[in-house]
Amino acid sequence: MDSLPASYVAVIVLAFLSGGTTLIGVSLAITLGENPRMIAMGIGFSTGIMVLISLCELVPEALRIAGPGATSLSVGLGAALILTLHILIPHIRLGKNSTAPARELRAAYLEYADGLVHDVSSRRTFRADELTIIEHYRFEGSSDPDDSSVCYAVEAHDGTRGILADAYGVYANPEVSEFLTRVPIHEEN
Repeated sequence: MDSLPASYVAVIVLAFLSGGTTLIGVSLAITLGENPRMIAMGIGFSTGIMVLISLCELVPEALRIAGPGATSLSVGLGAALILTLHILIPHIRLGKNSTAPARELRAAYLEYADGLVHDVSSRRTFRADELTIIEHYRFEGSSDPDDSSVCYAVEAHDGTRGILADAYGVYANPEVSEFLTRVPIHEEN
């Protein structure tokens, strides 16, 4: 097997560094507790590094390799995915006490395994009859329509909300697809 070109390795390393700053910022926020000024500094630190790496390193490298059309489409699809998740997942405001009900303050990270959907953080499991699909969004790859994925916003009978993602089309996990055929759909739109 041939090794990856140095430019690809550099992009992968920069992407991990960019994402890693989020972990640093979250770690600072958790460590510093309820100090709003320090939490804001941790968030600002993460934001500054992610923006700088994205605009000064990742986007120029993508432009060089793929050109302006594919880069613009890819950045747009990435922004659309994050905007969709931003709209679907409730937000926690760090450093402030919120009056929102506890079930609205968290969104679950869900994964499918062994015929059940698992909430990774709480370690609870849900059967298909305990879930409802409330929204779904399909995303296509920039150069190949077969390179698609679908994100399902689901809500459990206890109010837990989360996102379950799968490939779409020929690459979809047949077990996840079969499971989701048994989950009722009540989309709000």
